[in-house]
Amino acid sequence: MRPHARRLTEETFHQLVNLAYEAGAEAEHWPTFLAEYTEALGDRTASLSYQDLGKSAGAMALGFRTDPAWERSYAETYCALNPWTSRGAAQMQTGSVLVGHSVISDAELKRSAFYTGFLKEQDVLYSLAAVVERAHDTTTFVSVQRSEKRGPFGETELRFARPLMPHLRRAFEVHRRLGAARVRSEAFADVAERMHDAVFFVDRNEAVVFANAAAARLGPVLTKRILTTAERGDGVVRRADGRPLFVRVVVLRARGDLLGVRAATRAIFVVDPEQPRGLPRGETLRAMYGLTAAEATVVLALARGATLKEIAVEIRRGVETVRVHVKRAFEKTGVRRQSELVALVRSLASPV
Repeated sequence: MRPHARRLTEETFHQLVNLAYEAGAEAEHWPTFLAEYTEALGDRTASLSYQDLGKSAGAMALGFRTDPAWERSYAETYCALNPWTSRGAAQMQTGSVLVGHSVISDAELKRSAFYTGFLKEQDVLYSLAAVVERAHDTTTFVSVQRSEKRGPFGETELRFARPLMPHLRRAFEVHRRLGAARVRSEAFADVAERMHDAVFFVDRNEAVVFANAAAARLGPVLTKRILTTAERGDGVVRRADGRPLFVRVVVLRARGDLLGVRAATRAIFVVDPEQPRGLPRGETLRAMYGLTAAEATVVLALARGATLKEIAVEIRRGVETVRVHVKRAFEKTGVRRQSELVALVRSLASPV
């Protein structure tokens, strides 16, 4: 029996399959998969890498027994000198498994700068690469390495690794989809938490499944009244002192609850008209509408609620001069009334 051949058992295979799917669902499990993959097939290092075969550029996304300096040297220098990927590019297709000595002999590899400058210090001579995905010249692959003492990969290892490929590919697809969903979810949550307006997501039973920080500040009594109003659609809710809050309801394209996770069916936005907003900068108005610096200053002051007399004092000009600036702003923005001009500028305000 070859050394370590006992590790290539059905039990080991199923263990690696399970680890792959766990890693697909939770990215922090990929190092564990690489460690067990190395234990089964190699004796030195392993990595999850991506590479542009056309440009000879790429990097190790994750490594096992690879220190950061070694990984950096691969990305910066030795990726372009890698004969395993350059000579094996045609064979590196989605789902394929290939060994290094099938594309370059051991003797020739040892004479290469890739070996003398990179592999030798890690006591690596042999490699087995499993190509998870190839799109045009960009490839993602899992590779595992062996020392010269351990010996080359053979047909036994290939027969073990090939059936893993469909599972690895599905695990990566899960990883990609969940990763994209997490990015979108985290980005939304970050923006929502910064918004001035209160935001609620409710499910089909009108239960809240998400509320941002502004919503939490409303308090339970006012929140209940807002949610009750929202059941009928858009509306107005008044606070204890009579000041209004505008309730805007947006119906979401929910796909229904899934395995106990409640899906949001509606988004509720609560707008406080008295909430200070981040108005656009004067430079923005000048670029969008061709306003002069003085005209932009007057328009922004109007949007903040200042009167013509207050603006005249602020800019140290007469009221008639302020009126001239407003009239020119009307012409340049295409509005006819001061209220329309204020609404236009406030519509450009940042929501956060």
